[in-house]
Amino acid sequence: MSSTAKAKTAKLIRTLLNYFNDIPNSRQVQIDVFMDNLDWSKREKRIFLKHSLEIRLMILTDVHLLESRVYRGIGNFTKAKVHKDYNTAYSYFFEKFENMTAQDDPSALTALKYMLLCKVMLNLPEDVTSLLSIKLATKYAQLREIECMRAIAIAHQNRNLAESEKVLRDHKDGQLAKAGRRSKQSKEYGPAVFPPD
Repeated sequence: MSSTAKAKTAKLIRTLLNYFNDIPNSRQVQIDVFMDNLDWSKREKRIFLKHSLEIRLMILTDVHLLESRVYRGIGNFTKAKVHKDYNTAYSYFFEKFENMTAQDDPSALTALKYMLLCKVMLNLPEDVTSLLSIKLATKYAQLREIECMRAIAIAHQNRNLAESEKVLRDHKDGQLAKAGRRSKQSKEYGPAVFPPD
């Protein structure tokens, strides 16, 4: 495709990707194709195509995550667990983090927190410290929320339950406690009273 005119290439790729919308249960293949085309567009310096693909991938990822949150919120853990591929989730969050950081969007912090959580869920807590030393993440590394995620990773790495409980107590005013309370309240009173964030 490198020899094809840029406009024709972009149109061809967009048309092919639109066909995925009609195929049921094709989300993972669709995401993989988006990622492959994104890599290709970066290598070939097709900036407008890359930007268009990144936007569509972000939308697709947001829909995917929203579905997971809805399933978790209504207590359908079977369907929520289908979304347990933390490697793939990490790569989506990394893409979102890069894009949001480039745009100075505050949602970059949320993407970073989810990236760190994915590393813990993959049993790679030692990667959290190195991840926080990359250029894009250094401006967030000293924030309380990120310090909390670092403490969780260290507790997980040490396999120390008391240390984990201490992190939860020390950061009870933050998102960890909020998520725990919301999950407990949702189980007690139902998602109609306490819907997911």
